[in-house]
Amino acid sequence: MFLSQAANLRGDSGTPLPDVYPTLAQNDIRFYRASTVMVAAGPSTGKSMFALNYALDAGCKTLYISPDTSKGDTVVRAGQRLTGNLRAVVEAQLTEGPDVYPHLYEKLDSVRNIDFNFRTGIDLDDIRNMIFAYCEKTGEWPELIIIDNLVNLIVDQSNPAEWQMTTQDLDDIAKETEACVMILTHVAGHKENGTDPIGLSDILYKVTKYAATVLTLTEDAFDRSKMLVACVKNRNGKMNKNGTMRYELRIRRETCHIWDPLNRQAPPVDSVNIPSDMMGVGLEPTSIVQDTPAQPQYAYQQNGYHQETPPNLDRIRAFMAVQDTS
Repeated sequence: MFLSQAANLRGDSGTPLPDVYPTLAQNDIRFYRASTVMVAAGPSTGKSMFALNYALDAGCKTLYISPDTSKGDTVVRAGQRLTGNLRAVVEAQLTEGPDVYPHLYEKLDSVRNIDFNFRTGIDLDDIRNMIFAYCEKTGEWPELIIIDNLVNLIVDQSNPAEWQMTTQDLDDIAKETEACVMILTHVAGHKENGTDPIGLSDILYKVTKYAATVLTLTEDAFDRSKMLVACVKNRNGKMNKNGTMRYELRIRRETCHIWDPLNRQAPPVDSVNIPSDMMGVGLEPTSIVQDTPAQPQYAYQQNGYHQETPPNLDRIRAFMAVQDTS
């Protein structure tokens, strides 16, 4: 096949997905169809939150395969992200149901670009069947396939080569379907603290050979509102293998929202108002509504110490009960 023929037959292969985060795009960090992206981080750093936020904001046709994060957690996180409410508020609204809180269910029902599958104990054959089922249902391949999480797949864990073969098969799926396959995975134990830079060699089982792009996520040790993204492998642009060059995104964990400060985008806020005396330190209503202006730099800079404590869930539920009867 000549190059001119390949150009005419390439279809959507190599087409970039929407740029949700300008800071990453300006540094040549993009997600391309027919290729594999790996996102690695320590526990509770925000891998699943990053994937969910990207899928919601990109708006592309997505198959989200989640043997790790349960349907309950995913629904609550999506509800937080879509309404700007705290977890306790969303949980209480889900308990009351759509007749009492139709606004939340309307928000959830508005998400039609993502098809979730929460089966556990799955292997590569199951993943292929899920993709074929998606195609049968919609008449087309997904543009984005998210695997949350690699270590939840059934693999012979005693044989490290099995993990390489698994990622190779997932990369083959990306090429066959012309989808971008985003694989979430863990890091080696000594890098699990969530703040130290994570390099290419720190990815658990060293399974990055077939990925076109590998991102590692950490947080500012002094300010948890900053998610730091390092690109440790990039076939299409800039990278830094040891993970010390990190780009700053903003994360509001109490509402499961990740955004780019260059967008100057304030997270959405629902109509439920919670008095400041029921909030934890750093979770006052003004901190939820207002956003910090974008700074003219892209790379991470460390400043300020931030401490937060969880809200009093019982008091929040009690407040909502009072509001409902008033």
